[in-house]
Amino acid sequence: MKGLHYLGTTVLALGITATAPTTPVTAAPGVSADITVETNQVTLHEAFPILVSIQARELRLSQTVDVLAMPAEDILEVGTFKPLPSERRVVDGSVIDVRRYRAIARAHRVGPLNLEPVFRVRVLTRVRGIFGSTWQETPRTLKPERVPLEVIPHPTEGRPDTFSGAVGSFQFDVTVAPTHVAAGDLVPVTMHIRGDGYVEGLRVPRLSSSAELKAYPPRPLDPQPEDLLTFEQVVVPRTDMVRNIPAVEFSYFNPDADRYKRIRRGPFPLHFHARRAGSFERFRPGRTNTEPSPGRTCAEGSHPPVFEHAEGRWWQRDSSATVA
Repeated sequence: MKGLHYLGTTVLALGITATAPTTPVTAAPGVSADITVETNQVTLHEAFPILVSIQARELRLSQTVDVLAMPAEDILEVGTFKPLPSERRVVDGSVIDVRRYRAIARAHRVGPLNLEPVFRVRVLTRVRGIFGSTWQETPRTLKPERVPLEVIPHPTEGRPDTFSGAVGSFQFDVTVAPTHVAAGDLVPVTMHIRGDGYVEGLRVPRLSSSAELKAYPPRPLDPQPEDLLTFEQVVVPRTDMVRNIPAVEFSYFNPDADRYKRIRRGPFPLHFHARRAGSFERFRPGRTNTEPSPGRTCAEGSHPPVFEHAEGRWWQRDSSATVA
């Protein structure tokens, strides 16, 4: 199998380890390695490409490469190294084979960071014997020139209060259904975050409870195919005087634009109708009970059932209670 090799297993990804090499590192004649980045200054959690180039002059190499040293993953997260088109050229009468690989990385610690990977390749030599010829592998260790990086923090100027660490380029959409409700109805608010970037540890946009609206904690849903993250927050209008559900805002830092961006959705109008006769089943995540069960009614003038959130589940409270 072609690809980059790590700890004896052939893979298409470049394996990494934080363990430093224990033997002296020297570049073998005829074989060299380079590592390059597009910029030497990156923002915390910003995605940036790392390019690796292996050049072999008048030598034949196996298809695998071992990586013996890279920063630890909590300092630098490196994704899959994907092979780029190879190249063969003739320089001063010598044939040079060039292999290139590209990966996306993110730095997770502010400050100086040095890229000093060590590579091990295998030079193939044909050995002839009485039963034919075989290829013999001879390992060679390569150390490219150190690449210094400076990881800078997210800027403080222009930082929105709603920023919680998302870095990249995103879209944010909110859907509210149903919007024709009665006081005390459960109204799911579904938030969709799409795009490309860093969202680890993201604080979910959320609505807050008020005198007119009760808001339950957001919960994650299985993301839709085009979503990075999908969340649902259930709100309950306490009275029919609520005119709308407030707007929701999501903000992130865009390194390409070098500024924060804010996306605001809403407010979302509500339309009230009289309470329909009927009772409610227990609310289950992912569905909303807005229609009464057949054959079940509530006494006129009684309070509608109220649902409470406890230990990750929604439960129907006694129907004589009022919305807290």
